[in-house]
Amino acid sequence: MTTTVPTANIDQFNALPAACRCGGGRSHDVYWRATDPSPLTDPATARFAFRTVEPERTVNFGRKRLTFAFHSVRTGHVQQGEGPWELLLAKHLETTPDGGPYRLHGHRAWFTHEDGSVTTYGPDAVWCDANGHVVCGEVKASDTYFTEPATAALLTAVEKGLATAGIRLARITGDALCADRRRRFNVCRAFADGLGRLDVHIEQQARDVLAGGSVPLARLGERLEVADADRVRVVNSLLVRRVASYDLSAGVTPDLEISAARPIQEDRRLESLTI
Repeated sequence: MTTTVPTANIDQFNALPAACRCGGGRSHDVYWRATDPSPLTDPATARFAFRTVEPERTVNFGRKRLTFAFHSVRTGHVQQGEGPWELLLAKHLETTPDGGPYRLHGHRAWFTHEDGSVTTYGPDAVWCDANGHVVCGEVKASDTYFTEPATAALLTAVEKGLATAGIRLARITGDALCADRRRRFNVCRAFADGLGRLDVHIEQQARDVLAGGSVPLARLGERLEVADADRVRVVNSLLVRRVASYDLSAGVTPDLEISAARPIQEDRRLESLTI
């Protein structure tokens, strides 16, 4: 579906002060919104609140930036975001062996200042790990974006507010996501394979096989009666569905050890997080 935005509306949007825009005045600014165009009050002195929201539709106002949306097999929901680093983070969250449920742009923090003005901040993603720990993540291309004074002050205030509920703020960079080239390749391949269909009988059979301990990839394929050409695809589908697990930093060979996915110890519902 293509949405056409009249040129007049684009000009009107671009003419707004930076404080009135979603995403700030530059493409790398942290996602935030202020209720008025006046300079932001120090968030460290404001009252903090955090809760789940319905993700907004992503619209590009004349900017040539990547937007994406996909149906997450792991979460059962449509996930959407903007930019190559958010997409790469989404691929990691969809495939990481110890990962649990996650949401992209599904939460927001509110800062209510003494003068009554309100500033909101939306993290790129919130997720649960296998231990039930909730993590709030902001992803940028490199560390230089996190050292800008306004960004650093905002994220420090968010970090302190989230800590009161035992939620950790993670500052993630594209450099870090791309540091391990083999892992990045395996993540992207597993993400693509996971979007396909998987026979429920194969899924149940894999659970039964892996319940007895880890097995080599080739042996698992034989037990599942899967053709050699489809073994990696099937294992990646099992990985995304949290049935199987393997080291994404290792080479995918017939001897690669495949084990059962770790159970999530404490499943905190991301749909009802409130501070």
